[in-house]
Amino acid sequence: MLFTCKTALSLTISTTLLAVSMQSAQATLLTPSQTPLILSESVAPNLILTLDNSGSMFYARVPDDPEGISESDANRTALRSSRRVKSSYYNPMYYNPNVTYTLPVKFNTDGSRAASNSQYTSTFTNAPNNGFLANTTTGFVNLSNDYKVSWSYNTAAGRGSNYGESFTSSRLAENPDSDFYLNTTKNISLSNGGSRDFTEGNFTFTVTRINSSTCTATISAPSYMPAPTCSKDGSNYTVTSDARQAGVPAYYYVFDTTLNNCPTNTSQQKNNDNCYRLQLVSSSEQTNFARWYSFYRSRNLATLTAANISFIGLPSSIRLTWQTLRNSCSSFDGSDSECNSNQLRKFSQTHRGNYFNWLPTITFDSGGTFLHAAMKRAGDYISTSNDPWAYDPNKSGGTVQTPEYSCRANYHILMTDGIWNNAASAPSSFRPDQTSVTLPDNTTYTPLAPYNDATNNTVADLAFHYWATDARTGLANDLKPIIQAPNATASTQYWDPRNDPATWQHLTTFAVGLGLNASLNNASIPWTGETHGGSGYSALMSGTAWPAAGDGSDNNVYDLWHAALNSRGEFFSADTPDAIVTAFQDIISRISNRTTSAGAPGVTASIVQDALNREVYETKFNSEDWSGDLTKFNISEAGVRTARWSAQTQVDAQTPSSRNIKFYSATATNNLQDFSWDNLSSAEQAMLNRNFDSSTSPADTRGSERVAYIRGDQSQEGSASGAFRIRSSVLGDIVNSSPVIVAAPKYISYLADKIDGSAGDYEAFKTANASRTPMVYVGSNDGMLHGFNVNTGQEAFAFVPRAVMPNLYKLTSQRYTGGQHNFFVDGTPTVADVYYDDAWHTVLVGTLRAGGRSIFALDITNPSSIKLLWEKSSSDAGFANLGYTFAQPVIARLHTGKWAVVTGNGYGNQDGATADVASLMVLDIETGAMEKEMVVTGDSTVANGLSSPRLADNNSDGIADYAYAGDLQGNLWRFDLVPTLSTAINGDPFNKTLIGNINASSFAVAYGGRPLYTALDDRTSGATSQAITAPPSLVRHPSGTGYIVAFGTGKYFESTDANVDSTRAMTLYGIWDEKTRRQPTSAPSSALNRSNLQQQTITSQPSNPFSSNNAVQGIRIVSDNAVDWTTKKGWYLDLKVGSTRAGEMMINPMAARGKTLLLSTLTPNSNPCQEGVESWLYGLDATTGGRTRYNVFDLNNDKTISNQDMASVGGTNTVVSSYKKPGSGGFTTNTGDIFTAPSQGGGVKYSGGPGSSGRQSWRVIPED
Repeated sequence: MLFTCKTALSLTISTTLLAVSMQSAQATLLTPSQTPLILSESVAPNLILTLDNSGSMFYARVPDDPEGISESDANRTALRSSRRVKSSYYNPMYYNPNVTYTLPVKFNTDGSRAASNSQYTSTFTNAPNNGFLANTTTGFVNLSNDYKVSWSYNTAAGRGSNYGESFTSSRLAENPDSDFYLNTTKNISLSNGGSRDFTEGNFTFTVTRINSSTCTATISAPSYMPAPTCSKDGSNYTVTSDARQAGVPAYYYVFDTTLNNCPTNTSQQKNNDNCYRLQLVSSSEQTNFARWYSFYRSRNLATLTAANISFIGLPSSIRLTWQTLRNSCSSFDGSDSECNSNQLRKFSQTHRGNYFNWLPTITFDSGGTFLHAAMKRAGDYISTSNDPWAYDPNKSGGTVQTPEYSCRANYHILMTDGIWNNAASAPSSFRPDQTSVTLPDNTTYTPLAPYNDATNNTVADLAFHYWATDARTGLANDLKPIIQAPNATASTQYWDPRNDPATWQHLTTFAVGLGLNASLNNASIPWTGETHGGSGYSALMSGTAWPAAGDGSDNNVYDLWHAALNSRGEFFSADTPDAIVTAFQDIISRISNRTTSAGAPGVTASIVQDALNREVYETKFNSEDWSGDLTKFNISEAGVRTARWSAQTQVDAQTPSSRNIKFYSATATNNLQDFSWDNLSSAEQAMLNRNFDSSTSPADTRGSERVAYIRGDQSQEGSASGAFRIRSSVLGDIVNSSPVIVAAPKYISYLADKIDGSAGDYEAFKTANASRTPMVYVGSNDGMLHGFNVNTGQEAFAFVPRAVMPNLYKLTSQRYTGGQHNFFVDGTPTVADVYYDDAWHTVLVGTLRAGGRSIFALDITNPSSIKLLWEKSSSDAGFANLGYTFAQPVIARLHTGKWAVVTGNGYGNQDGATADVASLMVLDIETGAMEKEMVVTGDSTVANGLSSPRLADNNSDGIADYAYAGDLQGNLWRFDLVPTLSTAINGDPFNKTLIGNINASSFAVAYGGRPLYTALDDRTSGATSQAITAPPSLVRHPSGTGYIVAFGTGKYFESTDANVDSTRAMTLYGIWDEKTRRQPTSAPSSALNRSNLQQQTITSQPSNPFSSNNAVQGIRIVSDNAVDWTTKKGWYLDLKVGSTRAGEMMINPMAARGKTLLLSTLTPNSNPCQEGVESWLYGLDATTGGRTRYNVFDLNNDKTISNQDMASVGGTNTVVSSYKKPGSGGFTTNTGDIFTAPSQGGGVKYSGGPGSSGRQSWRVIPED
């Protein structure tokens, strides 16, 4: 068994809207990023919104002319008064009882939400005609008795009183004759005072004769009909009641083909009123109908509602400006009063308020649909204005505020309900899609499908022009290509419309067509609802010509689809109010996904090597398709690498059915069963019967195919609509999980036998397992922990934890790119030989990090018969405080007589309901039962969580005595795993016989529940806590009494953590814990602070100190101030050079080798357009925190550590304390004195100085 330091960098991010800063966690939801932070595209995009305010937006129906019946057609009145236009089946804008209509949200001018009693609302008996204004001008209506159907609606006015056609004023539609107009003559014989009842259609009425010339009538049903008139002509009685233009109870029609007189020919049913049944709004529907009426019943109202709801969650970092299609709001500098200060700004505070308060004021007028002019304004704005590129855009557009980020994307959301007319003149240096052109990256575009067509100066041509033209030639071309459909052929990938390969600054358009489905009826190019799917898209890709667009042509709807493809955006055609909302929400989601996407073909995540650095295991991931690999190679003494195997190659060669993939079963052998569809429970099957290709993830029936895909079946992969995501390998990305090698047992027999069992038991265990198959275990984000044969790379075992199952369905989605990535089994396994059930076992404990709130244990003693011991998650009783399991567990023998898993509870354990707490959890290794949880105190208003612990064994007997760990609030804690003594004793206070088998209930937080130290930053005023996310390290104090507990600060798992904080420094600390011999530890009278510690500083950072081949180039020198232990309680080193705070932090485990402290730091790139991080490796004197007296690293790469590795500083040769390295942070060390980091090849030789030895999961530290 090989004990290793964790090597992989905590690489995490996402596009999540709720996040907290690295410096101070908020009492809101802690949200681990779901994409490696090192790949984060954190530069927020510019977003331009164009809303159609033309006259057709008044309409309360789609399409404009149903059945081709135009406004001047003689049949128009009959259509308007028909049943079918009052049914959502025929007129998608009308009320649909199957849709739940959501209220928009009202915001104050400062961007805050209005109070609940001031929010938008609508009630059935008092429904505003315009829910956004709700005033006396627009009016209110009682829908229970005064409902009138809108045919067109002017949002600035009331519902109107006239019936007919208009796109400038409110107009009404008559109620259908058949249900609201009774005009019938009955030939009957009645005497004076006599009466007779009749039923005709849905009318029930009574006729009464008064005398020979007069009569009366009453209607008993329907109740909404006005009192009828009755006239008599001999024996003919004519009864009339007319509610066609009267206010009536709210209603809608249901399409029902079972009705009498509904034709059986399905092609004739939709346009036949006999197939529609009247339905009055029931009491249970009244609220929903009122919301539809006030916020959705017309195109303009539905669009305003969609633009409100979909932007509520827009991140405040996105920079937004807006315009209308026509001239009432047609500039981006805030000069148009109707734009309500629309100049480009971050979507926060007042600007958020400006946007939401602009929507209700939009003027809809009677003009045409000038899409060209709006497109030109958007494209020219990013090409000619400084604001889109300024770090903080300013209204005047004067001097550009720096830095200007060359990777800032620009998106245009164009919403229209019309067919364009009045094309504007083309821009200068026009690049239409039918002309060959050299693109800014020197790629030649030769007109090809689906981009080119034969018509010039279309909206699609403009979209192509603003995509193909470098909008900011003075900036580097650093935009991240968006590759959603990878292809091995570079040109095919480049010209696939699903991908956006443009690295230059350009405009991408997302178009929404409202009520235009009827015009997408070209038989050669059928629209099936997807930009990049269906037979129509396939036809376009195969060369079918686009319909010729032109002024006022129905083909112009296809021009919107064409424009989206030309600019590498998407097109949405929405006919229903809820579809408009969904379209806007999908666009925001797509933009968010693209913003967080940054493909990297191969990133080394971690490296582990044997003692002589001859066998090396390296993990990699490819973020272009989220594949991964674990490779093994040998390194010769000359440094030549020889590949041994690739796990990716081995797994891909296996058939899906032959793979040994298991998951939990309480009744199966070893508690494990095959991961197959039939073995899943109904609840687990439901988790996989979900379609992530749709933003709402609706249920489907493809769960069994998804299981096959996860097992490695690639038969369903493809680029067509409905196909599963294409993978270059079935092995998923390996990001934060470092490989752990498990060969023959190697624990020290005499020590093991002293702890547990009888003499010789462990030696017998070693002998029995000496020839077991050596394995390497690693977690992957394909949902599994994998076990590979060390000799061959063959996958021998894989385990799917239950906690990851709710997200497995996402893996098959073509949307699973960029920000849609999920972590699954992302933690590094912990392995140890342990004793339970009267026998020795080898046990692996696994975690998920950002993949979930869960921890599990496997008995891996026999690799061919692995047993699941237990799985625990935050939903289990007693585990409510278990957060995302970022903490690295430690397996240890305790004084209870049991082996246990000791771990921090992780982060994000309360889902934002209350502030997260921090606790140390002690779990029984065999059962997973919670032996003891120790919750620490802290600021109850700020989120917290305990990080990875370090355990101490004071007397070298193999039994843990203390645990140390830090939390997110900057507190360093000690936990006593033995009871304290009331009086000191002679000899060993930790003697096993003396202590006996104690109960875990005696475990406690030391020092009266107070921290050893609380880390605050370097600011002299306003200092705040420094999060501790890496485990501390322990070294014996130079006096022989107590430990120096060394730790560093920093946090790097939420998306905002990737932003450089230059306002303060993170710090390395060494705190003296004096009372480590079971003395009582009451709360100190006063807490330690920086004045109690000796300061060390980074005194210089020389450049290019070495000239030899492959030598290290960047180095740092740290001060070597002595620590006066009579007055000081430790030391600290701020991670800054002079006064420059660059955001450097420590988030990876350190290693103590003798008196040398080895650690790595990470600094997020200050230019977010550049991938990667900066990392420094330090070798410090653990007792002072300063420069060592001896050389630590082979910096000139001559394979020897000598004075030649010193640097000349001020004319004096000086020991180097730190060097800059490539890669992503983290390192491993081995007993062969090789110090290796990701991307570092064979590693750098180091010296730990005198007495360098020890284990890094927990430390044996005897005291003198």
